[in-house]
Formats: sequence, structure tokens, C-alpha cells
Amino acid sequence: MAVTDVSIIIPLYNAERYVALTLDSICCQTKSDGVEVILIDDGSTDRSYSIVSQYIRRYGGNIRFRLLKNDGNVGPGVTRNRGVDCASGKYLMFVDADDILHPTAVERMFCVAEEHGAEVVCCGYRCVDGCGNAIGESKSWSNEQLTAKFYHSESGLLTVAKFVFGVPWCKLLLRSFMVDNGILFSPAYREEDFCWWSECGCLLKRLYFLDEYCYFYRVADGSLTHKCNEDRYMLEQRIVNFRHLYDFLCVKGLLEQKEIHIDLQLLTTFLIKFCLSSRQFNIKEKYERYKNFRHWPSRSVKERMFACVSFKDYINNLHFLLPDVCGFLLMLFISQIRQKKRAKPFICEL
Repeated sequence: MAVTDVSIIIPLYNAERYVALTLDSICCQTKSDGVEVILIDDGSTDRSYSIVSQYIRRYGGNIRFRLLKNDGNVGPGVTRNRGVDCASGKYLMFVDADDILHPTAVERMFCVAEEHGAEVVCCGYRCVDGCGNAIGESKSWSNEQLTAKFYHSESGLLTVAKFVFGVPWCKLLLRSFMVDNGILFSPAYREEDFCWWSECGCLLKRLYFLDEYCYFYRVADGSLTHKCNEDRYMLEQRIVNFRHLYDFLCVKGLLEQKEIHIDLQLLTTFLIKFCLSSRQFNIKEKYERYKNFRHWPSRSVKERMFACVSFKDYINNLHFLLPDVCGFLLMLFISQIRQKKRAKPFICEL
């Protein structure tokens, strides 16, 4: 049996418009030996599955393809977890079904990982529109951002606040790093990648930054990321992600580490701000959710306040010093001030 170097995992959901272009970019890779592609259809309602099936039948190269199908729509996180379980490669790459790889992406990232013994290799990316034209600002690694291209730590304390790209794509990961550490994507349908990368970062010890554009991220109308957000739904998704991350940290015994505790405090404050600034919740609903976020995960006031790393963080956590009702009113007042500042029109005086 041929040795598999890299397993490329692609969740497939209603991507009939672009998936053939994505597969073209994979089939044109300078490294094709030892590469497998696992596509998992997540309940598509368009012709995505049929297009991929026909594409694989016509392909005659060295890359090994597998096309699987979920029972219904379970979300990108659960779909990627299934891909990891099925993968046989030493390394993993996660590619979205409408994105494009540079022809040398797999070879360059694989060679760097092998040369440096990296658990994760991150590359730069460019944003493109539906026609493949470059848009927005490209993201890469520069000497101004990093002290070295290779990050190494015995403790594995690369926490959330230090991340640049919290996404699964534009990365090559050692499969054993994920599997041995029990790192899984959250079952949430949205922002599950942030939760996953947070888990990786708590344990990551060898990370290499490749200052090259190897990935092209398509910003297309109708994509899952760019659909109009609905506050109630997004809050539910973020709670699922937060609980998933919290449970992982509990199992790994990482909650007492100061850097991780600070990040959890910031996430809790973010959830409170998001809820109180929403116009889709009435006062009673906001108060009930505020109490839930305020007391979970349970921490003493001293721990909450002294975990602050800046004066701004300290101000944001002042509500923990007050009773529930008073703390809620304080945060609600701050939230309303922020909303008015955002809504204030800009007047240009000539």
C-alpha cells in the first residue's frame, strides 16, 4: 500500500459553482504522489455530489480520491472530524470547497514540515472574488509581525490572544498532533474554527510560518461565512463553541494556566457584550443570559479582576464586583453608549 503523506479534507456543501475549480487546483499540484483527497458531502441540495463524482471518474492521475456522504446536514465541524477519522496521511490539510491552492502549496508546506519537524505549518493567503480576481488585503507573515519564522515552546502556551489566523485552511497539520491530543472541531455550524484553533494553540509547541501565498480564499456571495447574521442564532452557536472549548480545557487540566484563564475571561466578556447590544432580545432575556454568562464558568471575583492584563479589561470586568442586577445595569449602560458611538454620523466640515 502506498504511503500517504498528506490528506486533504474538503467539506462539501452546495458548492456546485466552484468545486470543480477547487479540484483542478489540487490536481495541478507539483506533489501528487502520497496525496489523498477526502470529500464529504454534508447534505448538499444542489449538484455538488454529482459534479464531484463525475470529476473523480474522469481523473487519471496519482492523487487518490474518496467521496463520502453524511446522513443529513451536520455542519462543517463534525464533517471535518469525520474526515480526520478517515484520513491516512501523516499530515492534514483542510480546504474549503470553493477555494484554490497554489500549484506548489502541498509540496512547499510538506517539505517545510518535514525539514523543521513542525506540528503545524501556516502559509499566507489572498482573498479572491467569485471570478478569481484578487480583492482586499492579502495576509502573509512578515518580519515585522514575527521575531522568527519558527515558533518553538516546551510548554505549548501559544494562547488565543497570540494567534493571527484562527482558521483551518492555509495550514498543514501533523495528524498525530490532533488525534493524540483529542483535538476536535466544535459541533457548532458557525465559528467552529476559532474554537478548534484555540484547542490547538493551548498545546502547540512547534509552529512554522511560511511567508508565501499558497492559498486563495474565495469571498463569494451566499457562502456560509457571509450569510446575514441573526443574533439569536449566532449567540447559540457561540455558546456551543465556548462550552466545547471549556470542556476541552477541563479535560486537559489547562484552566489554571494564567494565559488561558485570561483568554476565557475575554471570551466571557465578548458574549456578554454581544448579547446586551442585540436588539433581538428583550430586557428579561438579556438579564437571564447575562446571569448565565456571569456565573459560568464559575470563578471568584478576585480571579476575574486580577486576570485583567490592561486597564480596558479591568473596566470591562468591573460588573463582577456588583450584585447581578447592578452588574447587568452597568453593562447595559456601557453597551448603549457603544451603540450610540457607532451610530453617530460622520460630519465633514469644510
